[in-house]
Amino acid sequence: MKLAADANVLLSALIGGQAARLLRHPAIQEILTTEKTIDEVQEYAGQLARKRHLPVDLVLLSAATLPVTTVPRSLYAPSLAEARRRIGRRIRTMSRFSRLPFSLSVLFGPTITISKLLV
Repeated sequence: MKLAADANVLLSALIGGQAARLLRHPAIQEILTTEKTIDEVQEYAGQLARKRHLPVDLVLLSAATLPVTTVPRSLYAPSLAEARRRIGRRIRTMSRFSRLPFSLSVLFGPTITISKLLV
């Protein structure tokens, strides 16, 4: 199974939150994210480390070595219109995180969301 992860999931994993358990879940074969998400993680990892009183260098190193497949926008951009069409009116009520797995599933096949694995 593939997991589409946003910055919140990856940042949580960096500081040892429940998302760390999720990224190691045996059902997850690949973790997908976007270049923009990686940029966001790198931007906030240091701030989060300081806020949590964690070694900044270690958190930044962990951020740089996250076990994720970065999907370039050029690869999934052509699928966004189809994803939006499939989602239809529901997109207004869905969180940003719940839209990402759906958008990537149009391109890469089935993905799973965090809530299904943390139950």
